[in-house]
Amino acid sequence: MAAGSLLPVTLLVIARNEAPIIGHCLDSVPFAAEKLVIDSGSTDGTQEAATRHRARVVHQEWLGFGPQRNFGSTQASHDWILALDADEALPPALAEEMQRRLPQLMQSQCAGAILRRQTWYMGAPMR
Repeated sequence: MAAGSLLPVTLLVIARNEAPIIGHCLDSVPFAAEKLVIDSGSTDGTQEAATRHRARVVHQEWLGFGPQRNFGSTQASHDWILALDADEALPPALAEEMQRRLPQLMQSQCAGAILRRQTWYMGAPMR
């Protein structure tokens, strides 16, 4: 797959008042054909920031974390969904690997994949 090619993947981010950080999250997944932000009433310019980073914003009053994410899934244009929190971002190496490896995974019989995450606290990875 050529660098810069978009894949039929929806990046799903649920947000409220995340204007200072949402752009970094959205930009960290350059291969997603759709970037979708489910906003629950931001008052800090989150919607505008998301739009500047080529995301579609849908307003939904807060339903609770699981129901909010499930609602977002119903709004996604693609079957493959990558859900990130607004304060999360893919490291460039992982984004490149996903762009390279996802097409094969998406053509397989697999219904999904799990990304193992590493949690950082105060600048250091947690064990």
